[in-house]
Amino acid sequence: MREQTGTKTEYVSASALGSVRIWADARFEGLAFEQVALAPGEVRTRLHDDYAFVVMRSGSGVINSGGAEYQAHSGSGFLFCPDRLWTASAGSDALRYQILYLSLHKLTTLAAQLEIKSNQLAHLSGVHVLDSETSEAARKAWTVFEARSSVLERVARLVELAAMVASGCRLAQTVDDEPRVSQVRIFLQEHLCEHIEISRLAEIVSLSPSHFIRVFHRAVGVSLHRYVTQVRTRHAESLLRAGVSIAEAAGSAGFYDQSHLSRYFRRILGVTPGQYQKARLFRARPVITCEKVMAYRLRSGEKLVLHWAKLRSARGYPSCLCPQ
Repeated sequence: MREQTGTKTEYVSASALGSVRIWADARFEGLAFEQVALAPGEVRTRLHDDYAFVVMRSGSGVINSGGAEYQAHSGSGFLFCPDRLWTASAGSDALRYQILYLSLHKLTTLAAQLEIKSNQLAHLSGVHVLDSETSEAARKAWTVFEARSSVLERVARLVELAAMVASGCRLAQTVDDEPRVSQVRIFLQEHLCEHIEISRLAEIVSLSPSHFIRVFHRAVGVSLHRYVTQVRTRHAESLLRAGVSIAEAAGSAGFYDQSHLSRYFRRILGVTPGQYQKARLFRARPVITCEKVMAYRLRSGEKLVLHWAKLRSARGYPSCLCPQ
């Protein structure tokens, strides 16, 4: 279901298990939002190019990333850096959480407003468990956009969040990548559309295929096939945000066709590629019509007079509008 109000276009997708709601503010590039509700026992895995601030709203569950497991409860928060796969699993009751996505460019721009150098953000990698103050800052930033607050208040909340993250002292914990897994990830990204045998990947890290599969699953938290699907879907996301057609994005991301992409896209994100693109790509632009042009000229008397003077001059009449 699509809802559009002012500068916000959002999509709500619901299933028997849970629901996903996504939207973006047309005036803020590099910024997007998600609200997720997982039914008891449901699992959702994500891999993205942006920084994802995840704040739990209600319920309980488990967050898995990089082989580490964290308890998720109301008020807890996490920061997942770009290229970091993570999984949210609902417990015995429904798990509800919200996500604020910030691109690297957006986060760096916000930090620059506080004269924070970009190299101070270099420590951000992997997954961070946020302390209560940073989680609250992320929640407030999410809330002001949801409540349609003033642009000034929205920017202020984003700058406050960026300052906390850049300071580094408010990040309670971090987990680094397993080196061998990092090698494989880089290789998979460079050969996205190729069919790669497991033996070839195992050879890169000098392991037997069976041992490699165990090491990869333990370090990443999902199977190799599932991870490759996540990588391809993430690449399709970036292409859709860039304005590439769904069919072209499917081929470039290594899917057989558009329906193949749509099937996995909805399974992973909870929305179709078309819904995702409309919610996260197109900025609000006014449609220019003759009625709007005339209304603008009538509101601006000077411009209307000048336009009339040019028409008179072009038709051979005196351009002076005042009688001599």
